[in-house]
Amino acid sequence: MNLDTFSRPLAACLGAALIATSPIASAVVAVPQSALFSGALVDVDDGSEPGFDMDFQYDTSVAEVISAELGYHSKAASDYGINRAYSKVTGGSFTSGPFTAAVSAWADSFTLTGGSGDFTADVSVTLSGQFGPGTYAEAAYGLFAVTGDLYGAILNGGDEFVFDLIVSGLPLGPGFQEVIALGTSSDGGDSEPGSFTAMGQVEGTYGQTFYLFSVLATYAEEDGEIDMFNTAVFGISGPTGSETITGSGTIYTPAVPEPGTYAMCAVGLALLLAARRRAGRPTA
Repeated sequence: MNLDTFSRPLAACLGAALIATSPIASAVVAVPQSALFSGALVDVDDGSEPGFDMDFQYDTSVAEVISAELGYHSKAASDYGINRAYSKVTGGSFTSGPFTAAVSAWADSFTLTGGSGDFTADVSVTLSGQFGPGTYAEAAYGLFAVTGDLYGAILNGGDEFVFDLIVSGLPLGPGFQEVIALGTSSDGGDSEPGSFTAMGQVEGTYGQTFYLFSVLATYAEEDGEIDMFNTAVFGISGPTGSETITGSGTIYTPAVPEPGTYAMCAVGLALLLAARRRAGRPTA
């Protein structure tokens, strides 16, 4: 994944550090145990009045918006440990759109047993993707360790949370700690995401629950296309002799990094749509 092209306004916000060690809040609070989110959205001016077309799903179903006539297609699907997203625009305009985006997210709780005191667990995300021949498209991935209070708010956020996630960008601030964060963009198809495994670590205490939130986002305009619909596979590996218990009951198998696995360097993006891009991007 070529990260050097990440300079447009859409690519302004996730911060640095592909590999980071994230301390996790030790307090255990009563919140739902896990959830899936998928959303697809387009902002389009069809010559009469601008408007949104959107679809949200909260299981493994595909969220999708598509119009052959207006030239847009976005879709996303989520499962525990898997994020999928795709966005494409054909014959679009920088000023009037369509501008389309998709977001895939899952949240799960984790408890490590089989030891005492503190631990460090390794996490991995294997990603792959491909740009189309035109411009302009972007993608970003973020894995966050979150506090129990924020985790509960995420799981209870509903349509409003997914909409804000697409339009306003990935949630940052106190309580959201980056474990893995990266992104890439395309100008005329000269940058390929490729396939690789990103590594990170989380810290916690045996017997105390911690919470992870995984988000994959794609965006396209003009004649852009980004396909990351078979990507973002998550794994976690605790210390030898430990057992990982998850709220969803999922067993997350850690990846075995290839020699080309990316090291400590990346930037991310906040997924902004329509007006935010038009306000920040110079006129052609």
